Amino acid sequence: MSIVRANRWQRTDGSTYGTVLQTVSVTKTDTFSTSVNASAGGSIITGLSATIIPYSTSNKILLFCSLNCAGTSGVTQVYTWLARGVIKIGVGDAASTRTQVGGRFYYPDNNIGGMINMHVLDSPATTSSITYNVYMGGANSGAVYLNRTVADTDNTTDGPRSASMLTLMEIQA
Repeated sequence: MSIVRANRWQRTDGSTYGTVLQTVSVTKTDTFSTSVNASAGGSIITGLSATIIPYSTSNKILLFCSLNCAGTSGVTQVYTWLARGVIKIGVGDAASTRTQVGGRFYYPDNNIGGMINMHVLDSPATTSSITYNVYMGGANSGAVYLNRTVADTDNTTDGPRSASMLTLMEIQA
């Protein structure tokens, strides 16, 4: 097995790129729920936003997001997406009235939970402060949950709690 380690990459002209200049991370350990439909704009997940100030307008921001979601068969699905402020990033193309999302989890039965992972390389082209938000919404009316089960009871099968996270890395262009 070979291992390659690098803290920066060098172009043939001697300039470097790919260096991680700064990292900002937030972990949400408490719970969150919303009944706002994703097609109606969803809800910002409180406590899961992160702010970064890029050093250069040419640098990129690499986002990693892991969400522990739950819902019921009545809601059918949970949709999630990342946003630079309120502007969606890393979502599918617009098509008719379909909701543009970065992640989706389907609930074929009650008390089903699952992980949604989203990874986006953003080009904000600014050196001003940027806040990245994570949105969540259901497919139908009814609540969807973060970091808890639907039943949320004090037993091993219906009540575990989990954590979700958002990490931002500024990558030198």
